[in-house]
Amino acid sequence: MKKRQKQQRRKRGYQKRKYPIYFLILIAIFLIDRLTKTFFQDSCFGFICIKKAINMGAAFGILKGYTSLFIIVAILVLVAIQLILIYKKISLKTKLALTLIAAGTLSNLLDRVLYNHVIDVFSILNSPSFNIADLSNVVGAIMLLSVLLKKK
Repeated sequence: MKKRQKQQRRKRGYQKRKYPIYFLILIAIFLIDRLTKTFFQDSCFGFICIKKAINMGAAFGILKGYTSLFIIVAILVLVAIQLILIYKKISLKTKLALTLIAAGTLSNLLDRVLYNHVIDVFSILNSPSFNIADLSNVVGAIMLLSVLLKKK
């Protein structure tokens, strides 16, 4: 019976895959982001400054007051990434990109749920503040974009 179930799953596009390294990457980024938001004190090291800032909106503080919308979008993104990882056969680079995006999204989602805002910690040369989760999202998005552009 089990063999038949496996064959049926394969016909539907489902393949049981294990992603322990991607799960570890997600957890590591999530924990590093949480730790930087919790324990770093205000200070500057050359052109990088560490100073906690509250971001009530999205990137650069736009769309302030739409926390509920951001929470819904974040949950949808996480569900979509999970479904892609489970049901689609994708390259290792795409898996890594989606993992980075999921890690950043998850950590910022937790901020929004717990505090109703995102905590940003870093600033480079007085640029808008950001956090490790934001970096993870940006790097993941760039990687995903490079994969998509290579396919065309």
